[in-house]
Amino acid sequence: MPDRAGKLKVTVAVLTRDRPKMLADLLTSLSKLDDPDHCELIYLVVENNQRKSQEALVRAFGPKFTKGSIHYVLETKIGIASARNRAAKEAINLDADLLVFVDDDEIVPPEWLANLVGPTGKALLFFSGATSGSPPVRKLYMARKAMHKNISQRYFRNEKRAAQRASSNDTPGVTIVANNWIGQVDIIANNKILFNENLDWLGGEDTQFYSDVRSLGLKTGWVSNAPVYETIPKDRLTFGYQFKRAKDQSNTSFKRKLSKKPSAIYKLPVSVVLKTIGLLGLLFLMPLTLSTNFLTFCRTAGWIADRISAALGATADHYRTVTGQ
Repeated sequence: MPDRAGKLKVTVAVLTRDRPKMLADLLTSLSKLDDPDHCELIYLVVENNQRKSQEALVRAFGPKFTKGSIHYVLETKIGIASARNRAAKEAINLDADLLVFVDDDEIVPPEWLANLVGPTGKALLFFSGATSGSPPVRKLYMARKAMHKNISQRYFRNEKRAAQRASSNDTPGVTIVANNWIGQVDIIANNKILFNENLDWLGGEDTQFYSDVRSLGLKTGWVSNAPVYETIPKDRLTFGYQFKRAKDQSNTSFKRKLSKKPSAIYKLPVSVVLKTIGLLGLLFLMPLTLSTNFLTFCRTAGWIADRISAALGATADHYRTVTGQ
C-alpha cells in the first residue's frame, strides 16, 4: 500500500441485482458499523442491471452513513465477474487503498469491518473471512427446515476447517472467496489482476482470481473474527436449487481442471460410478439422516449430473437466475 501519513481509504463494494429488500437489509447493517481506526470509508453499490432500479434506494440511505460516503454506479454488462471488475476500477479511480467485497444477500455485525481491515495494516495483501447462515426468519416445513440446518452446518464446518488450516499469514488448503473479502487496490492495479469475465454466468470467478494471485506469489490470509451472515431465502432451500447450484459449481471446477490436465477426463467413469454408489447409500439412509445429509445428497447428485453433462460439452449458468428479494 502507499505510505500514507493520514487515513487509509477503504472502498466497501456491494454488488446487487434485483434484490431490493436484501440490499436494504445489508445497507442497514453497514450503516451501523463500528468505525475502523485510521480509515476513510467509501461505500460503493454496483448495480449489475440494464437499468437503474436501485439508485433511489441507495440515495435514500445516504444520510444514514454518517461514518462515510455512499456512491452508486450502474454496470450494464451482466455477470458477476464484470460487476467485480467494475468495483475494482471504481476503487482505483477513487484512489482507494483497500477494496472490500460483501454480497447483497448478507448482513454484517458492527465489528466486521474493523476486524477485517485490522490485519491489512501488516502489509498483507488479500484476505477473506467466514460466512454463516442467518437464522430462518419464518416457520419452515420439514424439508426446508432440514436444508437450512444442513447449509448452516456446512458453513460451520468450512469456517472451522479454515480456522484450523489458515491464518492471517497464509491460506494453505483454503480458497479465498469474494463474498467476504478485502484486498490491496495498488496490487490489483499494478499487476493488472482482473476477475475472469468468461465466468460471468458460471461463477467461480473468485476461485480463479485466488489462483491467479497465488501464481504471482502474492500473500493471502484468513481473518477468523470477521464473519458475515448470509440470508438464505426459501427458494434456496429446495432440492432443485441445491442440485443445480452444485451442478454449476462442479461444471466450472471440472472445466478448470481439464484445462490444466486434459487426461483427467479418463478418470471420469470411475469417479461417476463411485459417486453414484455413495449417492445410493445416502438415499437408503435418507429417512434417518435427513437433518444431516440432505444437502450432501443434493450436491452429490448435482456433481454426478454435471460430470456427465460437462463431458458432453454443457456449460453452467448459475448467475442467470436471481434468488431472494
